[in-house]
Amino acid sequence: MAKGSLFKTTSALSVHPSLYLLLTIIIWASTFINLKILLPHIPANTLAFARFLIASLVFVPWFITMGKPRIRKRDYPRVIVCGSTGVTLYNFLQNQGLTTAGAIDGSILASMAPVFIALLAVTVLREKISGIQVLGIVLALLGSAVVVTNGSMDLGHMDAGRMAGDILILLTGVCWAIYSTVLKGLLLRYDPSVLLVYTTWIGTLLLPLAMLEPSPDWAALSLSGWLHLFYLGLFASGLAYLLWNKALSQVPAATAGAFLYLIPLFASLMAAVFLHERLGVFTVLGGLAVLFGTYLANLSPAQEVTNSMQASDPAGKQPRANDM
Repeated sequence: MAKGSLFKTTSALSVHPSLYLLLTIIIWASTFINLKILLPHIPANTLAFARFLIASLVFVPWFITMGKPRIRKRDYPRVIVCGSTGVTLYNFLQNQGLTTAGAIDGSILASMAPVFIALLAVTVLREKISGIQVLGIVLALLGSAVVVTNGSMDLGHMDAGRMAGDILILLTGVCWAIYSTVLKGLLLRYDPSVLLVYTTWIGTLLLPLAMLEPSPDWAALSLSGWLHLFYLGLFASGLAYLLWNKALSQVPAATAGAFLYLIPLFASLMAAVFLHERLGVFTVLGGLAVLFGTYLANLSPAQEVTNSMQASDPAGKQPRANDM
């Protein structure tokens, strides 16, 4: 394994990057089901800490193998912001939200992160966006409102617990937007795997600050419960990122990003099978609006021009990043 990169590996077998991406998406979609199964037995914040503690410990030998890469002192504040938003706050809000919200709702609303990234770019970074992106933002926000309210405007007949949980999960998109925006500058100076290790460690260290809740009875946790917990720590927080970074080294970011739209689909199917959740009409309609709106909000002006050219010229091909 090369120094400075956690995920640079060699293999005699050539695996298509789409398989890496598909497996990553399936793992990330399954986290909503695993969390819903564990939350009745482990308090939300304790579960988040236990999950990332496992991942943090797994990263230790990898970090040593990488040659113990360091972060410059002037970048400490940014790395701390990334760890606190991308790990601590994100998982605090997600786990608290899933205590009352369904896995299907959670997977749909969590997919709105690119919308908040676009909003942050406009309001804070003063970046210009196209009319198509504005339309996408509005469509995604309206779709999220349909999911949260279940298509009803009668506040008196709404499920207050579900709505509160949905709103908390929706806020994870704000955390991810801040994390992604700050991380963008750091990626110019550090390998993604190095940043992954540091942000995971920092976020894990900050999670106990939110653990003002009764301690679970770990001895009473079943073997199945422990397997779910280790699955979240090893696979969802470790292997999935390994596969994602591996795929990103072989395909354009836009291609990899398109796979993220499959998370609500897989999560909904898993929730229906394992949690017996029902997929309501308004959830489907709102979810479709969220996904299509998110796609439009994430579409850069250059991509709009390219897509228009490809529509008029079916034989046209968009160059890959490593072909430029």
